[in-house]
Order: sequence, then C-alpha cells, then structure tokens
Amino acid sequence: MLDAMRKNDMACERPSRLEAAINEVGGASTPMNFALSQQAIFRALSAANFAAARRYDGVRSEDALGIDLILRDRIAEQREIKLAPSSINEHHANLHRQPATRDVQGTIVQPAGSNTSVPKERAGLDVEFPRGASGVRAGDKKPSRKAAEVVRSEEHPVVVLGAKLIAKNAKIWDVKTQRQAGQIYALLAKVLSEQGVFEIGDLRQSHFADLDDLLANVAKSYGKSPQDQFRTTAQLRAVGAAKPPSERGLAPETLNRHLTFLGQLLPFMRSRGLQVDRDIDLTLLRVRTTGRARDKRAIIDDHELAAIFELPCFTGCAGWKGESAFLKGPLVFHRALYFAIILLYYTGARREEVCGLTVDEVGWLDSTPGGKRLPFMQIAANKERRIKNSQSKRFIALHPEIVRLGFFDYVDAIRALGYGLLFPDLKSPTSSSPMGDRLYDEFSRGLAIAIPDASTRKKAIHSLRKTFGNNLKRFGVSAEIRGDMLGHSGATVTEEVYCDPVALKSMMLEIMRVPIVTSHLKAAKIHLLPWVSDRATAPFSRRRTQGRTI
Repeated sequence: MLDAMRKNDMACERPSRLEAAINEVGGASTPMNFALSQQAIFRALSAANFAAARRYDGVRSEDALGIDLILRDRIAEQREIKLAPSSINEHHANLHRQPATRDVQGTIVQPAGSNTSVPKERAGLDVEFPRGASGVRAGDKKPSRKAAEVVRSEEHPVVVLGAKLIAKNAKIWDVKTQRQAGQIYALLAKVLSEQGVFEIGDLRQSHFADLDDLLANVAKSYGKSPQDQFRTTAQLRAVGAAKPPSERGLAPETLNRHLTFLGQLLPFMRSRGLQVDRDIDLTLLRVRTTGRARDKRAIIDDHELAAIFELPCFTGCAGWKGESAFLKGPLVFHRALYFAIILLYYTGARREEVCGLTVDEVGWLDSTPGGKRLPFMQIAANKERRIKNSQSKRFIALHPEIVRLGFFDYVDAIRALGYGLLFPDLKSPTSSSPMGDRLYDEFSRGLAIAIPDASTRKKAIHSLRKTFGNNLKRFGVSAEIRGDMLGHSGATVTEEVYCDPVALKSMMLEIMRVPIVTSHLKAAKIHLLPWVSDRATAPFSRRRTQGRTI
C-alpha cells in the first residue's frame, strides 16, 4: 500500500490541503504545524490500513470514543451557557442510545456506551473523565478485541522484540538473566495492553512510570509464583496490598536491574528502525541508594561467631528436621547446615558459590616438589548455578580447619553415592529456587538463637563474607590479594589487567590469618542425612500436578 501511494505521489498531503486543515481548527500556518498535521494523517492512514477488515463487518469499536468526544464538547458548551444538569443528563442518555450490530460470526454486539444510565461522574456540570488505576482516562481509546487477544498470545511488540534481544544476548546472558529480562518485558507489555497501547511509537515516559508504580506496590515475592504471569496488574496490586508494608515493593537493586533490562530494549528497538520517543529517560526512575556498600550487611564480631559455632547443629543436636537441629542432642549431621556455613566463614565465598559447588570442584593440588598438597575449591559456572561476573571465577585455598573437620571425607561419601552436587540436601527436583535460599531458611533459625537481633542489625549469611573480608583487612592483607580471594575486580587498571592471580600457595599463607573459631568442634565419622544416604527425594520437595508445583 505504501509503495503504491509513493508511486502515485499520494504518500504526503498537498501543502494546500494541510494549510486548509490547519486553518479550519484555527492554527497558524507554521512549519511545525505542517509537520504535526502530516504526522496525524500518517497515523490515520496506518490505523485505517491495519484495520481494513473492519470496513466490512459493520462494527466500529471506536464509536465509544467518538461519543465521549462529543460528550466532552457538549459539556464544555453547557458550562458556558450554564445549562441545567437535568438537560445535560437527558442529552447524554439520548446520545448513548444506539442500535446493536452483529460481528462477522453473526453474534450481537452491543456498542460501547449503550447503557442509558448516566454515570455519576457525568451527572453534573463539573464532569471529569477520571483516570483509573492504570492511568487511562475513561474516554480514551480502548484496545479492540483482536488487540487484546494478541497480547494474551504473547505477541505484543514489546514481548516480541524483547525475545529477539534475549536471543541476541543468549551467549552472554545466562538462563537466569534471560528469564529475568523476559519477565520484565512481559510485565511492561501487560501494563501497556491494559492501557490500549500496542504501538512502539506510542510508548511514553508515563508508561514506564506506571510500571515503576506497579513494581513499588507488588509483593516482594513477585515472580516466584507461577501464577503471577497470569494475574492482571490489579490482581498483582491486590496481592501486594495484602502484605505488610515491609513485604511490599521490589528491593532497590531488583528494581534497578529491571530498569537496566528495559534500558537495553529501547536502543534495540531503535536499531530495528522503530521510532522510539527520545524523551524517555529510564535513569529518572532508578533508585539512588544511600550510604556505603559496606554498611548494607554488618560484620559478625568474635562473640557472635562463637555463639554461632556453639549451635547444636555443629556441636550435637536432637535431629535433622526443623527446630530439632537446634536442640541439644548426641547427633552431628554432615550437611550444608554444617559444612557450607564453615566454608562460608573460612573462604569468604558468596552463598550461591558454596551452595552450588560440585564434587569435582574441590580437590588437592600438589605444590612444589616435596611440598605439601594444597586443598582448594574452584568457583566457576556450572549447570546448577551461575557466577556473578568474570572476576568471580577463581580458586580458593581451603583453611586447614576445614580439612581437620573431615570435609574431604564428606566429599568422598557424597561422590560414592553418585551425587554431582556437593550439598544435595539443598536441591529440590521440583523447584528452580536458588539453593542458597534453602540454606538461608535452615540457618536463619539458628542465627536468631545465636544473635537475637540479627535481622534488625542487618546480619545474615552474607555477613560471613563481610567478616572474612574485614579479617583479611585488619591483619594487613593487601587489597589486591583480598580481591583475588573474594572474586572482586581490581580497584585500578594496574590491579585488574596487569596482575597475575595469586598463587594458591601464597593464598594459603593469607588464609591462615583468618581467626580459628571452630577449634572446639571435634572431627567425627561422617554422618549424612538419612534421605541423602538413601538417595531419596528431598522431603521438602512439593509434588507436581499437571506441570505445576503444588
């Protein structure tokens, strides 16, 4: 159609017709008004050509918009002449009486606004077209039935283009990153479709502000339930409203991550030749966190560390289930609740780095000829978990205390049972949740016993990593070596680019500076969890029904 219009010199309106249209509405014949008028005509032609089938079915979904525009004009006139409210109401009712039509299948379709009752907000002189929760005025254009079906079938342009961007970055985005990006693209499409926005050229800053407002009101757990993808924005708000304020709204880091994904989508759209509003600025919506990064998680002092490693899960407990792991008894279970916590303290690794270790990522390295073998663990991406960045890939020497407590005997026992994961007690076959979440759920009970005000003082599992870094710093370990151990990038180009990784043997000398807090624990024969020994399904797994976990 466009090619035909170009060949016949019909793509643009003649200046004389544009000038006549401008003059008709009382506008000035300026270059800006000429450009705006031509743009309006292009949009009208686009709408007409993409809805050509509707010429023949007799249904005009935009009739409701036309009626509302007429009502708006009439109200303005009545305000000027101070017409009585009863007369206006009667006039509105007459305008809304329209005959029903039939669609192409022959089904009777009542035109929008056919109800003869007058809404309260239109019953007087001071009538406004109110905005709903989505920010759409009552008189604005609503999506057609076909458009709504397109969105439900995940064919909204935002979702389609988002999928292409994800596919383009598949080699550098891991599965989790791809899922997170797809999630925010789908949510934006949901917000847009509920507002009747189906063209990329119609995207405005206000739409992203609406999305930002929605994310501030959903439950913190948004995205973890499979049902969230089927909920409307109103339902998502309702779920959030039912939560206490502390459990409502996404964390600043999560919100900023979503905005980063959206910020990558906009230039991708432009690279595909689409017109995207240049006034859209997502940096205005980013959350500026205050305070120093070191203050986000407090370190754990020596007295608190002593209390943690005096917990029954380390010294002897009544059982392995729930609270019994923190009741005194004769049993010591070698599991993540035991060895993962010890590893976190003596290595400073991140929670998921330890929880996602495989049996092949720990071992021994022969040092110089005649020297001692060095125990180590390797941090790298594997099929069970990702790593944070390229600097996170590293080797860490293992403190002799870890070896003394029987860690490698535990590794051999897990390997002999045929497990790939070092801590199979954290893995549920019916869940994709991070394994660190399971460890946190188990350890948080003990942490509350050892440090009753841990939550208010921002002390959690991650505090063990902060404590490790602080110990290295106070005992004089250089920033460069600390960065190698913790998996941080160098603070300067020299540190980052021109320094070789610290040799494992040299790292062991620095690791030995970490204070020993487990000397009171006795090495014992490896005692695995019973269901791990039996290779049974995790007792905390939930069975699947019709493809969903219940």
